[in-house]
Amino acid sequence: MKIFNIIKNKYSFLPVVLTGLIILFIYFLTTARTVMFIDAGELTVCGLTLSIPHPTGYPLYILISRFFQILSPLNPAFTSNLLSALFASAGAVSIMLLVRKSTGYFPAFFAGLCFAFHPVVWDIATETEVYSLSAFLLGLFLLLALSNHGKSFLIIFYLAGLLLTNHLLVIGAVFPIFIWKLWQYRKEGNRRNIILAMALFFLGLSPYLVIIIRSSLSPPLNWGGINRGFNYFLWHVSGKQYHVWMFSDGLTGIFTNLKNLLSLLLGNLFLPLALFSIFGFLNLYQNQRRNFVILLILIIFNLAYTSLYKIPDIASYLIPSVVALAVTSGYGVHWLGQKFSFRHFSWICLSMVLIPLIFYFPRNDKHDFRLSYQYPKSILSFLPESSVYLVNAPGSMSWDEVSPMLYLQLVENFRPDILVIDKELLRRSWYVQALNRQNPELAEFWAVEIADYLGQLEAWENNQPVDINKLQAGFQNLIFSIIKYGQSRGGIFVSRPSSRMYTDYPDLDLAYWIPENLIPYGFMFTDAVGLTPADLNREREQWKKVNFDEVPAALYHHHVRVKMVTDYVKQGVWRIVFREAQYNQGILDSSLIPLVDIITGLEPRDSLARNIKTRIQTHSIEIR
Repeated sequence: MKIFNIIKNKYSFLPVVLTGLIILFIYFLTTARTVMFIDAGELTVCGLTLSIPHPTGYPLYILISRFFQILSPLNPAFTSNLLSALFASAGAVSIMLLVRKSTGYFPAFFAGLCFAFHPVVWDIATETEVYSLSAFLLGLFLLLALSNHGKSFLIIFYLAGLLLTNHLLVIGAVFPIFIWKLWQYRKEGNRRNIILAMALFFLGLSPYLVIIIRSSLSPPLNWGGINRGFNYFLWHVSGKQYHVWMFSDGLTGIFTNLKNLLSLLLGNLFLPLALFSIFGFLNLYQNQRRNFVILLILIIFNLAYTSLYKIPDIASYLIPSVVALAVTSGYGVHWLGQKFSFRHFSWICLSMVLIPLIFYFPRNDKHDFRLSYQYPKSILSFLPESSVYLVNAPGSMSWDEVSPMLYLQLVENFRPDILVIDKELLRRSWYVQALNRQNPELAEFWAVEIADYLGQLEAWENNQPVDINKLQAGFQNLIFSIIKYGQSRGGIFVSRPSSRMYTDYPDLDLAYWIPENLIPYGFMFTDAVGLTPADLNREREQWKKVNFDEVPAALYHHHVRVKMVTDYVKQGVWRIVFREAQYNQGILDSSLIPLVDIITGLEPRDSLARNIKTRIQTHSIEIR
């Protein structure tokens, strides 16, 4: 019997690991097979080339991604997406191990599944992002910090450092425990442990040395140019450029943000599950007061921080709160099971987890979603050789084009002859300098324009006195230089000419779509004066090759960014439909049906496209 007990204790973690593998398999089924929106393209490139991504640099993620890319036989985008799935499932395992230590298997499974299939977690687990690594490290950190083994506390100082090298959203978990334990060591007069703890913490921060070294070697992406000085390094790792979004909406905006965050955290089917967390907190308050305080502080700090921060993609910042609620829900199930041990309690709990799994599966199933790859590739395909594409799409749409294009050009070597410029990043000195370094011909062309502009821009970045009018004039001159440079090469192309272009549906007034001297070309606009009949014929031939996969209905209706980009793509097609009608004396005839079919193929539910197609098939439509 003794040997069986030893085996049982030694392998008691196996059911938890098996559950983690099941979670990983479900993630695998729903993981995107290609590059996604937002930061996915940039992070994949940085993982492959050990480059420097946007603030805060994420050195730990980049190092792990590089190692994973070397080992994987899959395409780099799919590999990076699977890395997110692996981290998220490992986070679920760490949560289950934490809950099992003081409860049992069933509460642990409940907590792990609550975490894994929360819509916020599932979303980040199926595409390339840094948040799933933070979720895993936070779960591991809490597993050690909330345990009663004194030896583990020295390890958590190292983990605290590692956590901060990936994303600062975990700061609410790290520092309360960090300060509390240091105070405890000081109270005990244990100077040796204080020194050792601080040494381990700074050792955990050591991945930052990698981005300092790599930045000095001018990698393909060198965001922030942190090799220029220690102040640039501090600005980068602290996310200084994003501070403008803190307190940006005033007190009313903060409460509105908090309301929206609570809706994301507890909305739909997860409100009943969150109720278990209340009983979990009661359980912890009665039996583990220290852990009660730690988890409560974690949630309060996380919600306070995210409510002050006004960015479109804020949902991922709720990961610490999701982790804490998942842990406490497990304790709540355990407490209720002891208080009310009725017969079907476990089955009720299990169904409460499985129903969200079934409900949220189609909303997070990205394995067939390819628009994030096909759309930017189509843009590049339309462009003439050696042309310039100035990306100035509305809001964060620019990055949804630029980031996948980085992947296409630097990983797949697709259309490296095209110079892609992000207009908004021209307001950053490191970006202008990087363009100079990578494009000597451009550097020579605009040398006069950037000389004064860079001086003013760097002074502004360093909080030195600056002539704002001169700075703005320098920026405008920079844009004019890019336009002239493009005209001297294969052509200049822009995302949109004005804010008027951003609307849900096309207007039949052709003047609306062709303002000033710009004309729709592909999904972009170009200079009508420099456009030749040969250019238009080339573009028309390229349209015949455009073939977008259908956007899944669940993704379109429940993912704001998917809907936003899909609608933006449809606008691009409509522009060409009405441009061609203008060349045909204002008539929409059957020759334009293939263009309308692109829209119905992308979204068969588009009633406007189906209606216009039916009317064209019945008789030609005259636009007045």
